[in-house]
Amino acid sequence: MSIRAAWLWLIAGCCLAPAWSGSAREAVPLDDNWRFFKGDVAGAEQPNFNDLRWTSVHVPHDWKLAGPLVEWNKAGTGASTSPGAVAWYRANFALPSSALDQRVAIQFDGVEGACDVWINGMHLGHQANGSAGFRYQVPASMLAFGSGPNNLLTVCSDLSVPPAEAWYGGAGLCRPVRVVINDPVHILTQTVITDGLPATNAGTAVSVTTVVTNESPLPQDMSLQVSIFSPEREAAGAMESSQTIPPEAAVAIEQQVVCPPLRRWTLENPALCRMEERLHVDGRLADQAESDFAVRMVDSDSGGGILLNRRPLAIRAVRVCPDGGAFGAAVPRTIWESRLRTLKALGVNAVWSEDGAWGSAMADLCDRLGLLDLERFPETVARMKASLDLGIDYLVGPENRPLMGHDGGLLDRTGAVNPLGRQRQTEWQRGRVVSVFRRLPSGTVGLPTREPDGLAADWTPGSLKLHTETVVVYSNCKDLDLVLNGKSLGEKEGDTNGAVREWSVPFAAGVITAVGCDGGLTVATNILRTAGKPVRLVLTTDRLSLTPVWDDVVLVRAEVVDAKGITVPSADELITFKVSGPGLVAAVDNADTASFERFAATACHAYRGRCTAYLRASQARGRITISATAAGLKSGSVGIWAAPVQAR
Repeated sequence: MSIRAAWLWLIAGCCLAPAWSGSAREAVPLDDNWRFFKGDVAGAEQPNFNDLRWTSVHVPHDWKLAGPLVEWNKAGTGASTSPGAVAWYRANFALPSSALDQRVAIQFDGVEGACDVWINGMHLGHQANGSAGFRYQVPASMLAFGSGPNNLLTVCSDLSVPPAEAWYGGAGLCRPVRVVINDPVHILTQTVITDGLPATNAGTAVSVTTVVTNESPLPQDMSLQVSIFSPEREAAGAMESSQTIPPEAAVAIEQQVVCPPLRRWTLENPALCRMEERLHVDGRLADQAESDFAVRMVDSDSGGGILLNRRPLAIRAVRVCPDGGAFGAAVPRTIWESRLRTLKALGVNAVWSEDGAWGSAMADLCDRLGLLDLERFPETVARMKASLDLGIDYLVGPENRPLMGHDGGLLDRTGAVNPLGRQRQTEWQRGRVVSVFRRLPSGTVGLPTREPDGLAADWTPGSLKLHTETVVVYSNCKDLDLVLNGKSLGEKEGDTNGAVREWSVPFAAGVITAVGCDGGLTVATNILRTAGKPVRLVLTTDRLSLTPVWDDVVLVRAEVVDAKGITVPSADELITFKVSGPGLVAAVDNADTASFERFAATACHAYRGRCTAYLRASQARGRITISATAAGLKSGSVGIWAAPVQAR
């Protein structure tokens, strides 16, 4: 077998401090205290412009999500997705006097739409498409230092001619913005390459290429120290290089650090090593950076197969669109983390971004969770793109009216598993699983647009009179038995590759159970029960603690249940959420692709008996209680603790 080696490379992101503290490198987030206006207005870039009537927003911010969302339905192909497709942002920030001799840059991780940027009324530049991120180096002559928040950053984003995309693209400052403060001599980029030496060899060689820039008018004598740490954070190796950098120049410094055998990154154990760099100029610390990297190697053979660490790997990949459901294109990190964890639990081992612009945060999540980010392996994607499953339902662009969202993914917009996800789980997961569904009859309201697979995980049809239902079971068990109210409806043989099996069942209210067996032993079951009248609301949450940062949200699911606690799939009551304690409702969603209810709200209608609220903390301590009410139903509530941010 011939092998074309493709050593994994990773551009390592620098870990930056969150606020000014006088250290060698600082990144000051510009997140709060933004003023926003949707629409065009003359002179908004000028410092003396009065923006007191503008809306206060937090960045990242997707102004399209503010609604009214029904406007999406009115827009024709190629038309603006919302009136006032030009939008303005203004934010004031301070710079300390100690930054006067430093280098100041404004870093945008991504802006949806063409945009122009000003600092203190002076134009910094125009970006025809800033979604991939960009940076402006700002001369000291344009800035004010040491006397409060007297620097004004202004951004105008223009989406009057939206791109013709099948998915939702967002609008405005959808990704973080920050002020980066550096010494004139500082680290620009880091690249880590592991040579893939087998663990049985004497060690692992880590090649590090660091680009250092000297933005001063004089040559500078510098030394660069590189330290490598194992996944257990034990010192594994170090190296130091020294040289003189010419004025107004950048140099690439290549170093190879030989370490003891470092633990390999695998899907099951995604071990990450740490690299730390210290840059000294004339004996003083001028810059420092940290990054995590994986020791692994990916090969492709002549037959197009993939090897991970020289072992064959069956790629089970999904494509993921860039929106985060109720958050649009401004997606908190914990939303992506929750989604990716659920996909991995179904058996997914690789993901590919639909628009090719994950960003460093998404690549980092894949590394930490044990998923391959296929953007790093374009040859692999080229071979298998046509066979990629859709991972998550997504919002659509103006090309896809009258729906607001597209379904057919393994997960819905709220991260709940769709029937297709359960089918893939039976094909991809090693453990024995079984999932039972009722096939919805043709002509059901909402079909085919709202239920493309035509399946429902309930035993509560619209009519409880005697009729025939088709029951579909996904399972990787060898034998299946379907039991209705304690009576077997007949066993069916299959295979362990996720075969689909169906039964025609005379409907009777009660309990229907799919029983999976191997070798005569029951190894998995799944149960559906007939629901009665809606009685109360039940709230559940994916986590019991929450930190007061924008990137951290807790998902709270509300279900309409009967007296026995069974979800009522026909329930569509308006559910209102209320929070007490140090928290707030950030968004709501019900995963209905045909609904145009606002996400930025505290109430939404149940869809198939469920809806979701996303909770944020406003302080670091205290108990947050979120409750849900609906007309004629007993309310429900759940408690979550606000907690301080833990250092990673």
